[in-house]
Amino acid sequence: MQAATLSEYYADFSLQTSTTFQHSDLIAAVLRRQAHDTIVYSVIDSAYVHIALNWVAHLRQLGIQNVLIVSTDAEAHEALKRNGVESVLVMPDAQLARDRKSLDTGFASDFSIFVISLKFHIARELLNLGVSALFSDVDAIWLSNPHPVLDAQQGDVLFQVGSFPEDVRTVWGFTACTGFMLFRNSAATRRLLDEACRSFVGDGGYDDQMTLNRVLCRRYAIQWNDQPPDAWQHCAIDNGWTIPIHGSSDTTNLRLVALPHAYFQRHHVSRRDIGHAVICHPNSPKNERDKIEVLRSFGLWHSSVG
Repeated sequence: MQAATLSEYYADFSLQTSTTFQHSDLIAAVLRRQAHDTIVYSVIDSAYVHIALNWVAHLRQLGIQNVLIVSTDAEAHEALKRNGVESVLVMPDAQLARDRKSLDTGFASDFSIFVISLKFHIARELLNLGVSALFSDVDAIWLSNPHPVLDAQQGDVLFQVGSFPEDVRTVWGFTACTGFMLFRNSAATRRLLDEACRSFVGDGGYDDQMTLNRVLCRRYAIQWNDQPPDAWQHCAIDNGWTIPIHGSSDTTNLRLVALPHAYFQRHHVSRRDIGHAVICHPNSPKNERDKIEVLRSFGLWHSSVG
């Protein structure tokens, strides 16, 4: 393994040639989890193991079994397996720095950027296997089963709403938060994921959320059938965003669904409004200790995790 800068590593990136990815491992995991035609997945490294176990505990409490986690180091992989969590190991085939900010981005380590880059690649592989892919960050806590809500909506890509990047928010009034998003198995979704994988370095600036939003906004000419309330960034039902907004592309047949923020909560989470949340994904620092503290403060830390 040779040390690499981020730009060198992503110059010709693919799961098959740039990582330890074993397609057979993913196939086996999907076959074991195919009671539902949608696979719930996340991607973590060892720094997020405890947060991932908290996430899984909430899923198990809801009876959701169609779950796997992509682990990007052996420590996370082994810890998840010890706790009975389906894990697929995907590591970079080059030494990416973990202990300093990325020279290419200036805000995250090269290794953490590798972790987030896998979201789209793993989704694409899952769709190739004939299932849909529901990505959730492990700090997006499931308080009720979202499948009935999602199943009731027609669309190729359904997502929790956010407010970054600003250039897309200026156009739409909101953005797609990549911390909770459903990629349905369709030709339009596969095309979008291919474009997102290719754009991660350029327009995406090594950021998954910037990548997806800029691809959608700049290349798909999305038209929305409605606008959210002006003050949508709270979680209350009164005067909140409570109805999905549907979008479609002028240039392709891609269909989008922006999920209502009052139920798929991201910004300005309050304990008063958590009771009606389907997914509660409060903004929090990136480090494990502070993230756990935020989850505990909202009563989102499962008692079985300790």
